[in-house]
Amino acid sequence: MAPRIGKVGIIGFLTALVGIAFICLSAGQRLELPLGLNVLFHARGVRDVPPDVAIVSFSPVPGQITRWPAAPVKSLRSVHARLIDSLVRRGAAVIAFDITFLQPGPPDQDRVLAAAIRRARNVVLCEYMRSVYVPLSDRGDAGDLGVNIEKRLPPVAPLAQSAAATAPFPLPRVPVQVSRFWTFVPVPHERATLPVAAFKIYTDDLRAGFRRLLLSTVLGRARQLQAIAVDSPPLAYGAHPVEAYRGVLRSYPDWRGPLIRALQSPRFRDLNERQKNMLASLVELCAGEKQRYLDFYGPPGTIPTFSYMQILENKGPLTWRQKPVKLSGRAVFVGFSKLLRSEQKDGYYTVFSRSKGVDFSGVELAATAFANLAENHPVRPLSMSGRLLVVVSAALVLAVLCRLLSPLWGALAVAGGGAAYFALALQQFRATGMWMPVATPLFIQAPFAWLATTLWKYRETIAERNTIRKAFGYYLPDHMVAELARDLNRIDARHRMLHGTCLLTDAEHYTTLSERMHPQDLSAFMNHYFERLFGPVKAHGGSVSDVTGDAMLAIWVTARPDPEARRRACLAALEIAAAVARFNRSSAGHHLPTRIGLHSGRVALGNIGALDHFEYAPVGDVVNTTSRVEGLNKYLQTRILVSRQVLDGVRDLLTRRVGRFLLAGKTRPVTLYELMGLRRDATARRRALCRVFAQALAAYREERWPEAIAALEAALKLHPGDGPATFYLKLCHNYLRRPPQQPWDGIIRLEGK
Repeated sequence: MAPRIGKVGIIGFLTALVGIAFICLSAGQRLELPLGLNVLFHARGVRDVPPDVAIVSFSPVPGQITRWPAAPVKSLRSVHARLIDSLVRRGAAVIAFDITFLQPGPPDQDRVLAAAIRRARNVVLCEYMRSVYVPLSDRGDAGDLGVNIEKRLPPVAPLAQSAAATAPFPLPRVPVQVSRFWTFVPVPHERATLPVAAFKIYTDDLRAGFRRLLLSTVLGRARQLQAIAVDSPPLAYGAHPVEAYRGVLRSYPDWRGPLIRALQSPRFRDLNERQKNMLASLVELCAGEKQRYLDFYGPPGTIPTFSYMQILENKGPLTWRQKPVKLSGRAVFVGFSKLLRSEQKDGYYTVFSRSKGVDFSGVELAATAFANLAENHPVRPLSMSGRLLVVVSAALVLAVLCRLLSPLWGALAVAGGGAAYFALALQQFRATGMWMPVATPLFIQAPFAWLATTLWKYRETIAERNTIRKAFGYYLPDHMVAELARDLNRIDARHRMLHGTCLLTDAEHYTTLSERMHPQDLSAFMNHYFERLFGPVKAHGGSVSDVTGDAMLAIWVTARPDPEARRRACLAALEIAAAVARFNRSSAGHHLPTRIGLHSGRVALGNIGALDHFEYAPVGDVVNTTSRVEGLNKYLQTRILVSRQVLDGVRDLLTRRVGRFLLAGKTRPVTLYELMGLRRDATARRRALCRVFAQALAAYREERWPEAIAALEAALKLHPGDGPATFYLKLCHNYLRRPPQQPWDGIIRLEGK
């Protein structure tokens, strides 16, 4: 048990290291965006947009016709003024323009627009951010060093002075995916961006509530209160809470949690959930980072979007996707919508880009950021400690599953566990916006743990097999041990049923040769002879099971019937015949013509013997039948005979059927073939011999003796002295004189071996 726990610990440790590396390295963080956050967004789908925001696009909605042509923005400032007045009448709480007014327009139109902005008292205008290169040398040479300085370009003075606020809204351009937005930018001093500036105006009535929240929560903490008194201007100065306390709360980040939890206390029961969310969002703005992840509500066009003409015509209630929408109390963002104006170049690549053939427009991103602030529901990445806890926990679970289960069940368990974890991550993302790591545990750690464990188990299996091979090497040749080791777990302690192909050889004239030769010379001679036999057997994956006198038994065993193993046995038989022929030509005066028989079927491999002597050998009817098949060569004057079971599924060998035989001592006939070689090497004469002999055998089975005799004589002309033709010619002449008893089945019955 202890070694197993140790192995689980090693796999878990390595998997945890891989996860920690990906979590901490920038490459892993970049991987989490497309394979983590994007997947969660698409799995979650469209989310309800809070009723705090709407968009007015400087373009008509689809299907409507605009009443003015596309024209420079500065020539339509009176239209913007009319829009502001109409939005004020409809009760818009904040009007934020994602349109830059950098150049003066016609003076009369600028005056009209400035007057409308002053009357509204809730208009936020967008500033333009431009990167300016400033050389560090007065010479300005091409090789001089310099720095890029972000320069803020506000709207023209009459409009900027009339607005409630001006703010930048910097965003990256494609191909960078927009997934975050700035809450504050340091240009040159920390400045709220367009969504935050709009949110400040939107939450102006919550100043008193924020003061009460802050003082009631930190009451009794003398040192911290003292720090606030020193480091922060009082709210009585008229500053918004975001500016008043951002520096202080950034210095005391541990206050953020108590402040947000305090909102659920009885002291704030007079506030509704919407107001509590906004106060919590103000706390996050004061104490949080300058960048936040956007929680997209869906593809472009998910946020209610209206055209200028829908607002200006003022013909009853507005509808968005067949539902009435009121602008009273909403923040309205005005800009160019990519959804409604396809030629507008204000497009940004996001997770939902191309879902409708368009990118997100800048105004949609600003409205999305504002909506996240209003409901305090941005995407919140899990803290670094939380992410490390996830990858370490995932590593431990993966190590246990992969180490204790087989590779297949381990893979299924890892897949099931991954699905459960993804469901948990999706549920958290859907409910709270929490972004748990997905890519690292599912696409990095899980494959690593499974692959590492599988490779480790494979090495252990190889080591175990080597030990088994060494032990079995005392009983069997290496190739036989290797074949058995593949299926060792199912091998019985004494025997194992397998599928085997037996090859038996027998040398002619061995008895005479042994009488004439000295035992030492005979031993050396037979060693050379068996060397010729063993080589082809081993080369084709067989194993020599037994050698007795001049006979050799070889076997090819597999866990299940295998045509390729039978084919290798046949190729070994052909090479043995060729090797023996060469051996006989090289051995002056001493020849050992060799007969070969092959049969295939079920065999039992086990310990055979008693007392202190055992042999590990094949046992079964296959071995006995192979011996009878080999003996039939004497009657047919052939060299290699194989049964039909051997040839089943083997296609590239040249064989000819020599009939059905009831061998000595057997009760069931066997169909036998002469193995003549490879089809590709066969000569035309040999192919013709097979064809003519097949015709003769067919006539023989149908008792057409004259036709059979004629075909056999033709076969003998093609190959004089052909053994099977001579054998059947003699039978046909006998049956022609004395027909066989009826019913006749064509089976040849042999009494002797």
